[in-house]
Amino acid sequence: MAVNRGKRSITLNLKVPEAVAVAKKLVRTHDIVLEQFRPGVMEKLGLGYEQLRKENESVIYCSITGYGQDGPYRDRAGHDIKLPGHRWSPLLLRPKRAGARAPGVSTRRRGRGIL
Repeated sequence: MAVNRGKRSITLNLKVPEAVAVAKKLVRTHDIVLEQFRPGVMEKLGLGYEQLRKENESVIYCSITGYGQDGPYRDRAGHDIKLPGHRWSPLLLRPKRAGARAPGVSTRRRGRGIL
């Protein structure tokens, strides 16, 4: 709740055409769209960059995915709990050496949950 203080929010089921229409209406009066679906999902919903640019030609469209827009894992769903483990597992399996090692869990993410 602390990081969302003062923000207004709306929940839309983007599989419903009326909700897609609401999203497009919002884009007309807002500057930025931030989405976190796998690549191609927003296009299938009718809310891809080119589609939303027709509603607002100056829209800034940011796509955040777990594994990037291209590459071998692009179509995999990325989740907060899974990504640090996937990224650090090669480091944790290395033999012990002098120097810093990655922690076994994402302490930053876990600590944030207590705020």
